[in-house]
Amino acid sequence: MFTACNNGNFSNLQSAVKDIAQTEQGVDVGLKIYDPNGKTQQTQSVENGLKVTVVTPDLSQPLKSPVTIHGKVAGTYFSEGVFPVLLIDSKGNEIARVQAQADGEWMTQDAVPFTAQLTFTTPTDPNAKLVFMKDNESGLPENDFSQSFAVTLQ
Repeated sequence: MFTACNNGNFSNLQSAVKDIAQTEQGVDVGLKIYDPNGKTQQTQSVENGLKVTVVTPDLSQPLKSPVTIHGKVAGTYFSEGVFPVLLIDSKGNEIARVQAQADGEWMTQDAVPFTAQLTFTTPTDPNAKLVFMKDNESGLPENDFSQSFAVTLQ
């Protein structure tokens, strides 16, 4: 079962990472798995209607660096066509941070395809969280939002 981190109370990115790594708060959701030729999707729905859909890779399999992530998310996740993606180890340390790039028009509330390339060194404990952060240029805590997927690193 993957967990969505959706407490909406993150005052900044550091507290978001700490909260994700040190608590199991969130919304447990189902997982849909199909294959990349129109049959594979991993979808994590959350209470406020935002969702991140990871199309590839299959997050139930270990991730090997470098990994390219393809998915879809509401255009409201983006600012200037990008949003942060983090990889956090089991102790809350940031392993990698990149900007996911919109693969199309992002100024919409509809789902927008995105791509992110993560390069990382696998820590001793291969358990980690892949965190998708809604870009919050305002800095206002009420606009903070993230979703995380439990992953295993190889």
